[in-house]
Amino acid sequence: MIIILPWAPGWGPDSFDRKHSHETEAAGTRTLPYAGMGFRTGSRSYCGPGGIVQKLNNSLTRTLVHINTKSAHVSIFAESAAIDQSSLRMDDLVVSERGPMNIESKGRVNAVAPIRICDIGGWTDTWFAKRGAIFNIAVYPYVEVQLSEKQGSEKASIAVNLENFNWSYVVDPGNISYGPHPLIDAAIDSIGLAANISLEVNIFSLAPPGASTGTSAAVAVALIAALSFFAGNRLTPYEIAALAHSVETEKLHLQCGIQDQMSSAFGGINFIQMQQFPHASVSPVNISNALWWELESRLSLVYIGTPHSSSEIHKKVIAELGDDADSDPRLEKLRRFAEEAKQSVLRGDFARLGKIMDLNTDVQRELHEGLVCEQFEKAIETSRRFDVYGCKVNGAGGDGGSITILGNGDAVKKRRMEDALAKEGMRPIPIYLSRYGVRVW
Repeated sequence: MIIILPWAPGWGPDSFDRKHSHETEAAGTRTLPYAGMGFRTGSRSYCGPGGIVQKLNNSLTRTLVHINTKSAHVSIFAESAAIDQSSLRMDDLVVSERGPMNIESKGRVNAVAPIRICDIGGWTDTWFAKRGAIFNIAVYPYVEVQLSEKQGSEKASIAVNLENFNWSYVVDPGNISYGPHPLIDAAIDSIGLAANISLEVNIFSLAPPGASTGTSAAVAVALIAALSFFAGNRLTPYEIAALAHSVETEKLHLQCGIQDQMSSAFGGINFIQMQQFPHASVSPVNISNALWWELESRLSLVYIGTPHSSSEIHKKVIAELGDDADSDPRLEKLRRFAEEAKQSVLRGDFARLGKIMDLNTDVQRELHEGLVCEQFEKAIETSRRFDVYGCKVNGAGGDGGSITILGNGDAVKKRRMEDALAKEGMRPIPIYLSRYGVRVW
């Protein structure tokens, strides 16, 4: 069962009847984010900026749509709605849909996608692990993509502007070659745009490159979502994640796990189970607002000052693991830690979550001595002076990247810790947890 929570002024998921919410969660339902979701019935769209703005009978209404995923039966509950339920289909569920917009956005598409931190069980989402379990958290800062049609252009082209790097270049949509920014070129190539199209694409993020937070995956996710939306294709979050993953592995032949793309596409706190690479299921870890805010207030993301290349680190670890990597006891421990991290968050046991973060980092050291470099060790040692609960070297680790630190809830100590790390040449990055994955409008 899926519940779509539309938007109306002063109403949203947080004001949704709590008793009913608990009942539906217990019944195995899933609440889909109202921002950037929508559905259609016939030729009518019921969505808009900031979420689903439904114009039924010329009035803005509040509507719950229940879709049984087994029978595709649809039940609609609204304050005032007259809609033919039989005209709604499961394939009408979309990531985003243009609705009534009274803003000047014609010919322009925006997409944002979160990055990922605290990936407990990372390394088990790889082809050599074969099966895996991963816990991770999607956070701001987002990757932001904005594209627009070039009006009056006589020559087909896609002008790409990388705002962070003050770098621009042009892609020929009829003959795409992979240049200095192959990830972007390959993502464009994956959509199959018309050869005569003329676009301007701007990409921006406050997340530093090579921060081991899945930023490259978020770039691919946001860009694919924006381009496919512009081309008139509707893709589910899972489809976007799968396509973004194939860009790195099939088009660019890089070593790449599956968790980053899924975290960016789905958002929230997730438990990912990979049955057989690259096929996986995503289960949202739903907690109360109070727990959500408390966890958010305790987390710090710290960039240690130098970037990394996860694909190169992957190669080193693969060589160390050998042919029987899937049964390696170190990977078994990582799979178990992901499950324990999920349970710790559901219970609100942050002390235990911190311990699991430390244990996961210990296994990273066991996998390869280069995964937790001297600068990471320095960050961990400094943070200990402020009584933190735990530290997780993000992503692959190595000689650069970032670390997630879980504090004990003392806000003053957290700020002093971040100041101390900054004085050592590191960069604390402001974050907040992202309830939603990729959004496009």
